[in-house]
Amino acid sequence: MSTDVKNDLLLLEDYWIEKLGTAFPLGLNDKKKGTGNISQDRVMNYFSGQIARYKRGRGNGKKKVQPKKSLDTIESDINRLKDNISSEHSIYKTLKCYSLSDLDTLYSLSQNNSGLIYNVCSSFCSTFSPKYHQSKSESSNREFIVVPFNCKFIDNLNLKSIFSDTSVIDLLPILIQSFTPLQIYYEYNDPISLSICNYASFLKKLSISDIKSILDSPCDCHSSPFNYPPHGHVVTGNLDIVDNVELREVLSYGCKYRIPTFKSPDEIYMSVTEAVDKFIKSKSRKYCQKEVKFSDWKEKVLSIVSNRIEYYKKNFPETFEIKENTLEKDDVKRSLKLLKSKYIICSIDKASGNFSFICKKFYVKTLVNEMGFDPNNLECIGNNTYKPCSEDETHYVHTISESLKERFNVQVEDKNLRLARIFWNPKLHKNPYKARFIAGARFCVTKQLNVQVNCCLKLLRKYFKKYCEAIYNNSGINMFWSIDSSSEFLEAIKNSDVYNIQVYDFTTLYTRLDLIEVENMINEVVDLIFSDRNRYICISKRDSNTCFFSNKTYDSHACFSQDDLKEAVKFIIYNTYVVFGGIVFIQTKGIPMGGNSSSPIADLTVGKKEFNYMKRLLQEKKMGLAKILSNNKRYVDDLSIINYLYFHKLIKDIYPNSLEMERAGSNNKIINYLDLNVNISTEGLEISVYNKTDDFNFHVVSLTFPHSNIPTEVGYNVFSSQVLRYGNVCTRLDIFTSHLHKIFKILVDRGYIRDRLIKGIKRCLRKYNNVFRKFGILDDHNIIKELPIP
Repeated sequence: MSTDVKNDLLLLEDYWIEKLGTAFPLGLNDKKKGTGNISQDRVMNYFSGQIARYKRGRGNGKKKVQPKKSLDTIESDINRLKDNISSEHSIYKTLKCYSLSDLDTLYSLSQNNSGLIYNVCSSFCSTFSPKYHQSKSESSNREFIVVPFNCKFIDNLNLKSIFSDTSVIDLLPILIQSFTPLQIYYEYNDPISLSICNYASFLKKLSISDIKSILDSPCDCHSSPFNYPPHGHVVTGNLDIVDNVELREVLSYGCKYRIPTFKSPDEIYMSVTEAVDKFIKSKSRKYCQKEVKFSDWKEKVLSIVSNRIEYYKKNFPETFEIKENTLEKDDVKRSLKLLKSKYIICSIDKASGNFSFICKKFYVKTLVNEMGFDPNNLECIGNNTYKPCSEDETHYVHTISESLKERFNVQVEDKNLRLARIFWNPKLHKNPYKARFIAGARFCVTKQLNVQVNCCLKLLRKYFKKYCEAIYNNSGINMFWSIDSSSEFLEAIKNSDVYNIQVYDFTTLYTRLDLIEVENMINEVVDLIFSDRNRYICISKRDSNTCFFSNKTYDSHACFSQDDLKEAVKFIIYNTYVVFGGIVFIQTKGIPMGGNSSSPIADLTVGKKEFNYMKRLLQEKKMGLAKILSNNKRYVDDLSIINYLYFHKLIKDIYPNSLEMERAGSNNKIINYLDLNVNISTEGLEISVYNKTDDFNFHVVSLTFPHSNIPTEVGYNVFSSQVLRYGNVCTRLDIFTSHLHKIFKILVDRGYIRDRLIKGIKRCLRKYNNVFRKFGILDDHNIIKELPIP
């Protein structure tokens, strides 16, 4: 038998095993690769497939209430099933007659019986009892524990192996065992950007008198080798500007780097103990279990942790040696203080891992021009976007917080009793360099309402998309151009004939949108989606990610009716205040970058304009144009036009006049869109990975470093995800290997273990062989051999 035929048969066998939920007796055979003869007296591997239970007609009669089965009845059914496990008819006849509540009980009782009967029950019950019996293979259904990653030694504990140990899992309460193995979420220490960047602290203390003093004082940029001639001041990302060698090395690791920390064995043990105690307290409340039921599990976990710590204390005592933090050294501190006195240090637009150094005078001057100050006397005049306000920050914070409490029942937290500060990051990929202005809203008075509106608009977008999908199914016209990722664009061009592509982007989406236009478009979407069945959007007060439509309100949720959501959006867009130099400004045009709901507001506004235009084409019977434009894809402000060369003539008909669009490039056959490079040739589509930062004239810091204070496994997981991404995107083997070689070399140079990276490649190729099969590689040995690994 040839290798290809054998592989196809194995894939077919796996398909049916997954489809039926088990290999024996409900599947094809008694022998499963990697498992063995599973009809023997052993525990069978659980497969993720679910056994379908056929729908039964309701009839015209009254609904009959099925009496709840007693425990004795269910236990006798379990014993009968064990005796007749070979009878497929007996299994189905018994399980199909169970109510959902009885299936819950059956499943729980069967857990006390290892072997085939448990696997059959779990495969059947997991389909109809989502409260407790969900597939362990789905990570979203697993419970989690949060552990502080307060030192690199946490890596040595290998907590994943502890929480995945079956002897440990068996000590958990039975209801929680269904959601294991536990996922581990780590709490990290702060990245170095919080210690290095000074723009926030500088702007917080800045007053009008400070602005005058800075602008009147001379700077020494003209004599600096880092002077940028078009601006006449220092604007650079070159780390050679840092004199101290140790500080320069730390900064070269990027804004997101975390300094390695060191803890004593007792501190490490106590931090894990506290994490375990928090987990027990949380899950005992969630599952109505007494904390004492977790005692054996806690004792087992902490015993393993203690043993591992003792092992390292005895054999590798140097692991716990305290090493000085580089940023705490006196000479490093002096060097950093000198840099902060002369420059504003911040991240770079589109290269958030890199530090930039900007002359303070130029930084302030740029903001003064943006906010509408008279350059001669620094009188605050304002402009079309920003209008100065007569009252101080305290007045507006108090007024807004009172309105939020009265109109939306939002009690503003103390940390949010402030207005946003406006700042800017340099666009070093532009020629000449430009500025990206952002309203820093990490803490501001409208933060909590912004978070809630963000959840509502995301849910609204989801239903708007479904509404448009229904139209597409009936008419073949796509009226929803917005996409969530480049994978949707990739799927669209792979499944259709593509002759040419053009790419446009909005140059003024956030800064020029007319607020009345925004309000009207959002209101139209709200009116379209809300109905008698969808009367309220409910957001959990504990978890803002839990958001759904309902026909009633819940006390434990923040609930928005149709009018409430309109009012909330209106409140946010018309109450955008920023502070600069102690003066409060209100933004009268555009949506501020930095707000939690800014992106969905902009996306829905533009999306509804596109919907209205497509609807107008249908009403005017222009089916040909509507059909062609159905191929369009837009990711926020980046729009791709497929097979239509005259879109520039339609821009003003589709979008508000306040918005400006420009085309990226002039080639219809070779384009860069999001993270994809597409080349349309006579042989078909050639697709590869595109990274905008590759075009920058400076080195962009990306990916992680193994010595950063994060789990080393994160770096290897990122590498594996990139291998899969390259495989999904690239259409040719040589393109795939080229990108793979590049990232492989970067990580090896940073100190990642070469053999472990290769192991990750092999594991990825085996797990997702359907992705890599297009390259004509039969197995991982051949594809590894093809890679130009150094």
